[in-house]
Amino acid sequence: MPTLYLRLVVLPLVTFAIALLVIRAQPFDDREPRAAVLSETCASPCFMGIRPGMPVGEAVAILQAHPWVSEVINRTVQNTGGYIFWWWEPDAPAWIDTSQRGTIWVNNRQVDQFWLDTRYPLGEWLVQLGPPDINILDDKIVTNRGIYQYRGVHAALGVVVMSWQRCVTGDPYHGGSSIKFRKVIEADELAAMMYLDQWAYRFNNCG
Repeated sequence: MPTLYLRLVVLPLVTFAIALLVIRAQPFDDREPRAAVLSETCASPCFMGIRPGMPVGEAVAILQAHPWVSEVINRTVQNTGGYIFWWWEPDAPAWIDTSQRGTIWVNNRQVDQFWLDTRYPLGEWLVQLGPPDINILDDKIVTNRGIYQYRGVHAALGVVVMSWQRCVTGDPYHGGSSIKFRKVIEADELAAMMYLDQWAYRFNNCG
């Protein structure tokens, strides 16, 4: 019986380690996305100089002047609430999925949070940013059976790594990913979210 318990504990850890080693063996310049997300010139959470809590007008001005951005679409009501979208220039960094638009969620004339799609595999983000404080797997966001949204919450950074996954593949680490920037999550809010941390159980029991 102790041997069985040992196998149940060790096998998932070994599988996780092997998956990450395989990811790291694939060629990819990991310096650029990490430097962009963990900027030395703009305290996290920050990207391209945009931070949660900043006035919407300032964020729009940054996007309109940024060489990576080709078009900005304002879908707010006089900048009080709504969404702002932007499209990428073809020569934006290779780790950004330029076929998908970036999004800012606006609330009370401020940037509430914003996100963008990446070509970086989920497992690489977990290596670069370290273990998330919470791993969430949510199957209620979409109606297609077996498709889940993973969210890895990095509370102190105000960064959430997201990935759509089909659980029958058995490999959650090689899927594409998105990065969300939101306010830093304080200890009391983090404690209130801990019940959502059911990734390992739900991934192994979904269908």
